[in-house]
Amino acid sequence: MNRLTPVPEVVVSSNIITDDETGQNLATIIVEARVADFSNGFIFLDEPGDLYLLRNAINDYISRNNIKNPFL
Repeated sequence: MNRLTPVPEVVVSSNIITDDETGQNLATIIVEARVADFSNGFIFLDEPGDLYLLRNAINDYISRNNIKNPFL
């Protein structure tokens, strides 16, 4: 592998966020990409099942662009 940037750590976690207006608790799935102590960004999903939508979209992108797994 000939990578110029550090490999990010991808962390999936859940967090309860309370809507300030309604007081309703919203279960949120958080996908974060980190390099060392720095965050590259977040993706917030409302339902655990939304992870499947994200996974399917990523798999479709990988297939369409013929991206090979550099870690194999």
